Amino acid sequence: MPDVDLAKFASRAWINPPGGVVGPVLASAADVTITHPIHHVSGAAALTNLWPPFPGFIGEVTLIPDGAFTTVATGNIGAAATAVVGRAISMVFDGTKWYPR
Repeated sequence: MPDVDLAKFASRAWINPPGGVVGPVLASAADVTITHPIHHVSGAAALTNLWPPFPGFIGEVTLIPDGAFTTVATGNIGAAATAVVGRAISMVFDGTKWYPR
């Protein structure tokens, strides 16, 4: 598991959280691990699994497409979506599956 600072997710307001809100750019791939509330995502590969930042995580993250990736309703993603470069996608995790909105 990546080194994740749980305090990043502790405040819904995200006002100056320790370690920052925006994480590193993630390359689109079948398996992607979330470490921050916001990530840019590069590439055009389909996402089939998003791994939550820590055990027990339930909530929302924002992905900002730098490439036209897709999500597919397999693995732990509950609905398909197509990313549009520059248009953020919120992903909501219910503890089992991620749902784009």
